Amino acid sequence: MPVPSVVRQFAQSFKFDPLRMISSGTLVATVSAEKQEDASQALKDIAITFADVGRVIDGEGVRVIQNGSVVHYKDIHCEDDELTRVWATYTPDQ
Repeated sequence: MPVPSVVRQFAQSFKFDPLRMISSGTLVATVSAEKQEDASQALKDIAITFADVGRVIDGEGVRVIQNGSVVHYKDIHCEDDELTRVWATYTPDQ
């Protein structure tokens, strides 16, 4: 999954998982295999950054496989935002 370098740098510095962030402006969509090329071309035509990141299969949670490593996100709750956790951990100096 594409993670912009600035996000990756912040994730490393503040010790959060960028894939658990709730990102404004991010959309995850499922597209049938028959429509995938059409959807890709339509996004290219209007210069929207996108990535084909996987496929939907029977099972539980989300598995991210990258460079032979697997991370299994089983308990995904949109209310458990990494940004909220980071803000609670890193209080500003006063």
